[in-house]
Amino acid sequence: MILTAGNLFGIIGIVLAVPGYAVLKVITTNLYDWFKIRSGLYVEDGKK
Repeated sequence: MILTAGNLFGIIGIVLAVPGYAVLKVITTNLYDWFKIRSGLYVEDGKK
């Protein structure tokens, strides 16, 4: 993602892609954790 932004938009693309990637990573991680909790498919031992 960062390299693509750099190729398309130069230095400004890289500067904007770094925080954009971080935001997308946080959202994806939180959605994945929420799905694990909500689905009940990934229950740890002793938590059900």
